[in-house]
Amino acid sequence: MDREPLDPAPIRPFTPPPEVQAAIDAYAARLNACDPMQSGFKMTPVAMVVSDPTLPDCPPIYVNAAFEKLTGFPAVEVAGRNRRFMQGPLTDPDDVARLRDAIEQREPVELDLLNHRRDGTPFWNRLMVGPVFCENGSLRYFVASQIDVTVERHRVLQLEQDREALAAEVAQRDADLASHNARLRMALKSGALATWTLDLPECLLTASSGCKRVFGRPLGEPFTYQELLAAIHPEDLPAM
Repeated sequence: MDREPLDPAPIRPFTPPPEVQAAIDAYAARLNACDPMQSGFKMTPVAMVVSDPTLPDCPPIYVNAAFEKLTGFPAVEVAGRNRRFMQGPLTDPDDVARLRDAIEQREPVELDLLNHRRDGTPFWNRLMVGPVFCENGSLRYFVASQIDVTVERHRVLQLEQDREALAAEVAQRDADLASHNARLRMALKSGALATWTLDLPECLLTASSGCKRVFGRPLGEPFTYQELLAAIHPEDLPAM
């Protein structure tokens, strides 16, 4: 997905239709530098976009400096232009459909969308879009924030790949152990060897048929650890 950025192309301001340009100019005229909310919107390091759903195709009418820095697109190339221009062949159409449906339903939405910067470099864009309603309930704007989460997505992908590799390694080890145990059982059976295992701390003894035969125990009856100890010569008990 990564590629070297291209040399920046000359800035070509987008010329929106007159009604869209009028909405852009009207919004710019209403901006108040003394309003702390608007100042914060302008100065935040998070890319922010304001779109006007009353206009055809819900075009952006304002982007902040963080958006320009994140995408490489200057405001004059963005205002009045639908943000589909940031999509590309790697953008998931299902994500685009989910975004479109949320806008049509006037609902907030958050998703990671694969977008492209002005130089063509793809990046994972964590897009959060929410509607802004007037007091009378009518829809007035959509406000979107955008965060570059490319590094985070790469790390998650690497963790998933590492987990899959580890799971495959564990499965292979389990298969190797099962094969080893099968060969061991075959060898013990062929050699008529006696084996027993002891589970601690319960001291639960599991004895093979050969072990029971060695100690003279019926094959169909249990053979306890205490019975095993009782069968050991007293002089060998300390070592046992």
